[in-house]
Amino acid sequence: WLGRKDGKKMPNEISGGSYPTVLAADILSDIYKTSKPSDFTKPQSVIKVKVNSEQYEKNGKIYLSNGDITDPEFYFTLGTEPKTVYKERTPQIYDYKVIYKKPYIKFEVDKDDNFEFEINDLSGNIIYDSMSGLSPEILAKENEVYYLYLTPYRIENGKKIHGKKINLPSVNTRIKNYIFPNFSMSF
Repeated sequence: WLGRKDGKKMPNEISGGSYPTVLAADILSDIYKTSKPSDFTKPQSVIKVKVNSEQYEKNGKIYLSNGDITDPEFYFTLGTEPKTVYKERTPQIYDYKVIYKKPYIKFEVDKDDNFEFEINDLSGNIIYDSMSGLSPEILAKENEVYYLYLTPYRIENGKKIHGKKINLPSVNTRIKNYIFPNFSMSF
């Protein structure tokens, strides 16, 4: 870092890629004339922990991961790491099947009993909602390709609490009939 004692702005030609870089290169090359830098060793006072990315992204809260393999790892000073797992259960889809049998795209969904689900298009429009009580299918137009996703949810205080979106396989209605294989999800 380069700066002025009086806190005023530096000239434009002094930026991260100019003088500061040259200065850092000079210092580091002098330091490592006779030795090579060693690999960083994590101190014993630091711990690496997987955190619940969903809660961190939605609420800025840090909880231990609930086992989601996509949750990131963070480093904490020992004793400051999260110690609790977020207890609220998010809606889960365990298995689903997409069936195109002209003129309908049908969905078979294995879900938790106390949750519902939506089928959405790429714009987020609800194409089907399991709360409707209707058969889980949509009337498909000919010669179209449908890109849809499945979103589980539960109702809490009159509001929908959504789980993770699941991208469904695209459906091409130029093909007469097709059953997409089951997609099993283990949580």
